Amino acid sequence: MKLLIKIGCVLLLIILLQIPLFLTSDISDERQNYRETVISEISQSFGMPQQVVTPTLEINYKQLVIGAYKNDAPYVNAPVYNSRVMTITPANIEISGDMHVERKNRRIYATSVYSTAIDMMGVFKVNSDAIKQLLKKDVVVEKVYLTLSISDPKGIKGLPEGSFNGARLEFAVSKGSSEFNLKAEVPLVDIIDKTVPFDIRLPLNGTKSISIVPTGLESKTALTGNWPHPSFFGEFLPETREVTDTGFSAMWMTTWLSGQLYSDMVEIHDANEYAYRDYDRYLFGVSFINLVDIYSLVDRSIKYGFLIIALTFLVIFVLEMLTKCRIHPVQYGLIGVALVVFFLLLLSLSEQIPFGAAYLIAAAACVALITFYIYFSLKKISSTALFSGFLVLLYLVLYMLLNVSDYALLLGSGLIFTILAAVLIATRTFNWYEVNQ
Repeated sequence: MKLLIKIGCVLLLIILLQIPLFLTSDISDERQNYRETVISEISQSFGMPQQVVTPTLEINYKQLVIGAYKNDAPYVNAPVYNSRVMTITPANIEISGDMHVERKNRRIYATSVYSTAIDMMGVFKVNSDAIKQLLKKDVVVEKVYLTLSISDPKGIKGLPEGSFNGARLEFAVSKGSSEFNLKAEVPLVDIIDKTVPFDIRLPLNGTKSISIVPTGLESKTALTGNWPHPSFFGEFLPETREVTDTGFSAMWMTTWLSGQLYSDMVEIHDANEYAYRDYDRYLFGVSFINLVDIYSLVDRSIKYGFLIIALTFLVIFVLEMLTKCRIHPVQYGLIGVALVVFFLLLLSLSEQIPFGAAYLIAAAACVALITFYIYFSLKKISSTALFSGFLVLLYLVLYMLLNVSDYALLLGSGLIFTILAAVLIATRTFNWYEVNQ
């Protein structure tokens, strides 16, 4: 067979083998989506990732509409009022929570769930000048609520308990624009020109992560937990943090100056309109991640599939030239299929056992199978051992690429250069015109 035809057939095989690689990637995506569905089912029953917006005061009042008309005639006996809400934030607040995190399994999938009690303590300092417009004769104050919000009420293990200026709080749940509000009525007379302390304890369940939106002019948040692999996120990173094999602790210090939350929170809006606030601009929190996401690792390994197949075929081709053996394109194809099956084995095994063990078993099985098959073509133990050693090195480098992503480009480019150099050295004396005959 002419050399150029042989090279063309090998290149065509490399291209065609991308089809099963893509199909394997689709299977991985499908399994990942199925896992997310199962995790969503766990979250639906246990509690979604929670976002906690700490307390504010909401003053509900009615304001007389000046110059209101009905059928082009002014009202005489029936005054018209607009219902409005004023929001007031705490002067300072301290937030703390101890997270008990564990893995919850359903079928072969698992996610991290947590139980905690969020403690919130602080004070309100409401100057009469801040609400002087509420003291006008055209304003009627209706109710004042102490309000906090969470993202998923199914995670509440019981209504919050606490006190406001020494009086016990009684909370009820109401639906907001994108969150659920927990409201407790308080008397207005207790807050004007006074420093009013409050404390709240919120028992809460959730999955995967918890985030806090601190509403105080000054806020201090301390979270601890028994999860050894926390990931801190949000607009503010912890001032201090400690992560050990048995858990973590972290502390955040924020002020309204750093996030401009105060200017967004202290506002007046119509009571029949939700006050939309982009809390993502101010939140911070911690997620309870698993160090190994098998699907992302499998997807990353599949991306190197083209390189693995191409380099393996290149080494086989060079060995074919060196040993004067002839390997048929069908044999190249069968070896390529075995290389593709490695990724399918890796996916299926890693769902059942740790990823490192799954990778070792899948790689060992494929190396053993391909080595056994290629021996009957090369018919030399030394050449077969050289090829087997190359496959072992290739899978070892791939494993390193998956685990040290910061150096993936360096390792990958170094591997390609090393193999290219070896090929150039091995074929430096070839007479390709003679080989082509």
